[in-house]
Parts: sequence; C-alpha cells; structure tokens
Amino acid sequence: MKKHLLFITSLFLLNAAASAQQAPYLQWQKTYSTATSTERPGNVLITKDGGYIMAGAIASGNRGSFDFWIVKTDANGNLQWQKKYSHRDAYAQNIQQTSDGGYIIAGSSGSPYDFSAGYARYNYWVIKIDSIGNIQWQKMYGGDNSDFANAVRQTTDGGYVVAGGTYSNNGDVTLNHGLEDIWIVKLDAAGSLQWQKSFGGKDYDGAHDIQQTLDKGFIIAGFTYSKKSGDVTKNHGKADEWIIKLDSIGNLEWQKTYGGERLEDAYAIQQTADSGYMVAGYASSPELPNYIGGEDYWIFKLNKDGDIEWRKTYGGTYNDEAYSLQRATDGNYIIAGRSYSNDRNVGFDRGYGDCWIIKIDDNGTLLWKKDLGGSYYDYAKDARSAPDGGYIILGSTRSHDGNISGSNHIRSKYYSNWLVKLSPDVLNTTIKIDAYHTAENCTSTNSVSCSITNSSSYTVRLYRFGEIYDSALNVKEHAGFHDLPPGQYYASATDENGLISYSKEVEIVPPPTNLSAQNITAHTAKLTWNNCVCAGDYTIQYRLQGSTEWKEKETSFKSNNYMAENLLPSTTYVWRVASQNRKNGIKAVGKFSDSVTFTTAAAITASTENNISINNTANTVLLNASPNPAKNFFVINFKDDTRQKIYASLHDVNGKTVWSSGLINANTLNGKQVNVSQFAKGVFYLKLINENGELIGSTKIVIAN
Repeated sequence: MKKHLLFITSLFLLNAAASAQQAPYLQWQKTYSTATSTERPGNVLITKDGGYIMAGAIASGNRGSFDFWIVKTDANGNLQWQKKYSHRDAYAQNIQQTSDGGYIIAGSSGSPYDFSAGYARYNYWVIKIDSIGNIQWQKMYGGDNSDFANAVRQTTDGGYVVAGGTYSNNGDVTLNHGLEDIWIVKLDAAGSLQWQKSFGGKDYDGAHDIQQTLDKGFIIAGFTYSKKSGDVTKNHGKADEWIIKLDSIGNLEWQKTYGGERLEDAYAIQQTADSGYMVAGYASSPELPNYIGGEDYWIFKLNKDGDIEWRKTYGGTYNDEAYSLQRATDGNYIIAGRSYSNDRNVGFDRGYGDCWIIKIDDNGTLLWKKDLGGSYYDYAKDARSAPDGGYIILGSTRSHDGNISGSNHIRSKYYSNWLVKLSPDVLNTTIKIDAYHTAENCTSTNSVSCSITNSSSYTVRLYRFGEIYDSALNVKEHAGFHDLPPGQYYASATDENGLISYSKEVEIVPPPTNLSAQNITAHTAKLTWNNCVCAGDYTIQYRLQGSTEWKEKETSFKSNNYMAENLLPSTTYVWRVASQNRKNGIKAVGKFSDSVTFTTAAAITASTENNISINNTANTVLLNASPNPAKNFFVINFKDDTRQKIYASLHDVNGKTVWSSGLINANTLNGKQVNVSQFAKGVFYLKLINENGELIGSTKIVIAN
C-alpha cells in the first residue's frame, strides 16, 4: 500500500525586483482568559518599552457584572502584569499611554439593571494609573441616567478629552436634546472637569471615537438616528454616520451626516496629512455607491470641511463591520473588524464570523486582506502597526481551532481576549507554494518539501498556525519536513545577510469541491461533494437565505453525501461543508467549500392526498398503515426488495412534520409501531423517502384519538 503524502513545494526566487504587497503572516497569537469567565476587548496600544497594553472587561464574581481589566505584555505577548479595577459593573473601552509613562483609561461603571427604576444606570469612569497599574486618581462623571464613555485622548495641554453618549439631563450633563446625545467631557491633568458639551437631536446619537486635530480642536466620529432637530441638520434614512468638528473649547464648527436609507455607523476617524480626515465604519444602504451586500466596510476620505473626496466599500454579500482605523508606519491605513462573508473581497469565512484585517493606501486602493479565526465566533476590535513594521491585533474569540490553537491558547467556553502579531508586509520576493496528495489513505506521513533556486545558504523555517514548527540550517537546494499534523503552514527562507522571504499559506486539510443539492423535497435534500483526500470527516453548516448566522448540522460526518432532513417547505437554504482531520490528537478544520443554495418544495396539503407533489418519484412501493383510522398507534407496512435505507415521516395537512424515523434500514422500519396518542385527531400523510432523497411511497392516514 502506498503511503499517503502531502507535499508542499516552496520555490524561493530571491531578487531585488519590487512586487505587489502580499498579506503578512501570523507570527504568534495568544489568548488571555481565566478559562472560566467572559472577557471583552477594548483596544490595544504599543507601549514606550516596545510591549503592548490591552484594555477591556472581565466577568467578576458578581452575577452579570464586569470589571475593568488591563493586561500588559512584552513584545512577544508574554504577560508582565494584569490588574482588575472594580466598581459595580464596569467596562473599559479605551486606554492611552500618557506623557509621564502611565496610562489613562475610560469606560463606564454602574448597576447592570435597576429594577426599581426600570433601567440600567451607568456613568463615565476615568482612571489614571502609573506605569505598573497603580491607581493615581479615578473619577466618575455623568447624571442620574446612563452615560457611556467610549474613547479618551490626552490633549496637548496635558489634560484629557472623553467621548461617548449620555441619556442624562442633570448632574454634570447640562443639556440633552432627546433620548441620547453625544457627550464630550474635557478634563485637566488631575481629572477635574473643565467643560462638557452635548450634541444631538430628538433620537439616539452617540460617539465612538475622538481625536485632537492639528488646530487643537477635536474631530468626533459616531452615529445619529435623529431626524432634523437640535444639532442634526439632515438624516438620509434610519441612521447615519455623524462627523462633528469642534474648536479647542468645544464649540461646534461644523457637523455632517453621511449615509443612505438604512443603517450606517462611524467607529473610527484619523486626521490626514492634508488636514482632512479618514473615516471607517459600516454601511448597509443599497443605493450607496459600490454597495456590495449586507453591511460593508465603508471607508471614506473627507477634506478639512467634511466634504467627501472619495468613498469605498469592502467586504462580501453578508455583514462586514469595520471597528478600527489606524495610520500605518508606511503612511497607509490598517483597518480591523468582523466579517460574516465568504465571497467578493473576503474570500472565505471559517465559522460564525472572522477577524478581517485590510490595508489600503491613501486613495482607498486595497493593498492586502487577511482573515483570522476558527469555526466559532471571532472578531477584531483594534489593529495598528507594531515596532518591527508588522501589525498587532486585539480581538475576541470563542474558537479553539483554525488560527486559535497551540500552546498559547487558553481553552474557554466563553469569549477570550485574543492578541495576534502579524509579520511586516511581504515585499520584493516571488514565492510559490503548492499542496497535493499522492496515495490511498491519510494514516501515514504528511510532508513538506522546500526548494530554493539560489546558490546561497539559507535557514528555512516552517510555521504552523504562526508558530515555528521546525527548521533546517544551511539549506542550498532542498529542505524536507515530515510527520506533520494537520494545520495551516507557511515557510520562510533567511539568507546570510538576514533577508527573509516568505511563502504563502496552505492548509493540509483542503476544502471540499463541487458541493451540490439533489432530490429536493419539501422536507429533505441530498447533499453531495467530491471526497477530499486526507479528510477524516466533515463539518456541515447551513443558514436560511437572508440570515448571516451559520448553524452546525454535523461536526464529524464521515461520508461525502448527506441527507438533510426536517427542512421547512418552500424555504431557501444555504449549505456549506468543511474538511477536517486529526493527527496525534490535533484536530484541524479546513476552509469551507463554496456554498450551495436551494429552495425546498411546497408543503403537502389535503388537496394532494395520495398524489403527493414531490420531485423525483422512483421505485414506488406499496405502503399502508394499520389500523387506519388509527387510535393511539399505527404500524407501518410495505414491501421493498432493495434492502435500502429509508426515511419515513408523518405530516399534518399543512405540511408540518410531526414525526420522523430518521434514515434507517428498510427491514427495521417495516413493521414499526408509531405512537400517535398525543396527536390531535385529523388527516395526516405518511411518506417514505429513500437514501437518494426520492419519494418511494405515500399514503393517507386518519388519526381518531
């Protein structure tokens, strides 16, 4: 018997010719979690010592409550210190390093729910800490309703500005235009309130981001649901992105709304070198230029007066939301968020949503894109350039596969904060990498072979899930790596001068191909696909058309044909399949296949009686049920000489499935007693479907309970 080998051939052509930017590679990733509680990310910063600091929230011991949670790491993500700050229910949204080497943190604190008042009560909570997390001062700001702080910045005078939203109209809040206003608070260096301003209309308005501008004023990014009222002079639809420009003491200089008939929201804003602004958020209005589908990343460039210079969308046909925009060290822009799409710009979705990172130039041209995640819920909250020219991303994950694996992953059944380090952009090199299979089973060795077309000596490193898995020294032509577990791999070659070249990523477990739906009835459909070499089993997911939520139907299905059962009649479904494998106890889930879409047949009704209208009737068998009328039970009787597997189901006159047998052997089903004692009296229809999804028998039965 031939061994089953997976060869990955990498061709490194090292030269000085410039080429297009290639997406960076995952260098390392770590999760930060107690494994027994939920964590929520805020933002991440590169600190003056070259490490990282993350703000967020962690579930406290009180039911339903959270604490501020600050985590400090070194340049490799190793924990240096972490501190929790408790005050009832508290969420840290933003942290910034201050000029004295300490940090300023902004978020909200309050009671999760005041049952006497009928609503939650929160206030802005701002904490100043030193370089090792000791509190220097902390203060609350707001009124007797709820106030939520989302962003804080140190200002040129040594003080701070905080942005968010308020429902209050008393205390520190001197004006509220409607339900919720944008609320801007200016503090001195000791946290004393210098001035505060509210901006809004009669509905809900809020701020996600604020930056001090070159003229020492402020630019604010957020949203408005308000129609023309208060400070809002125009609304294009349900909710618009709202950009506000203030002078240095909070006076309104200009405000403008951007959007269409549906929902838009601005999460991040940066001033550009020409005194204009770059804005990131999402758009869902189909009439907007270049709309793709669902919610799209919506990035646009404004001049200094707020007029649009250009606007572009990125994403797929489902929901994609940009939460962070930062200027990269090379002058371009790095954008992070969440994607549910698996087409168009995105490429594929590993599960219920992925972290999606894109890089654009100052004209909005897409330079590269990168998706990160596993088969469950994942998203990116913040991304920025790292000191080495790479990128650091803070996100959240509930996955335990895909990119989220290895020794640095803490397994938790809750959300964990997830820090990801990407390499610098891959430039000035041409690298090829291919994966193929040559044998009959997947129990033997998976191998990687690297080829170099240069006479120099190289160090070749093989990476699995972003971590160095193996290496070879003094390589002149070939390097081989064997007995590899399933996973995602790429390789690097470092020459004697330290120049590094990278290959692209490949997965040992490839996606299934040619997924199709056949023999579609009102309640069943047969899915088939090409069997993947090295796929031990398959994960099968579906969703209803128009929904973005994928639901798992099977997590370890062994065959390459699947009978989808208990479907709704006259309903459009979307299905997809992913290969998976295990080696040495490690599970790897590959990319999902292209999806297949189909609509089930109409329901069985009384007018059809025995002539049930279902596609593809074959090998009809004589079916009856006795006694008929039935009381308490009936017995299925039929003659079938094929010894095939059969699926039986009972439907009411509206086509609703009230009982089904599952796919079982015909001789097991024949003579089976069905308990109907709990069913209401009336007319029902019993049908038999074979394993190909074809109707082979039907009869009417009366239940007379």
